[in-house]
Amino acid sequence: FMAAEQLLKGDYFIENDDTTEEEYVLKREIETLMDNARYSDEYRQLAEIDDLKEKGRVAECSQAVDEMFNRWRSDYMKYTS
Repeated sequence: FMAAEQLLKGDYFIENDDTTEEEYVLKREIETLMDNARYSDEYRQLAEIDDLKEKGRVAECSQAVDEMFNRWRSDYMKYTS
């Protein structure tokens, strides 16, 4: 959740001087996950969807979002049943 929130804000570095060593390690791991996320297939697909939206290709954007959501839902169902 924290990684998603930081990506959404565009704030990739988590800084706080009042953290314990355990919190610091966890925050660094989150930053590593965020950095690596940019190289994932899903991140690229989301960037392509955003590009469609920016170009005003609403129908294609909506279809791509639906496909991605359905894939996520299917994966969720597969791993939770």
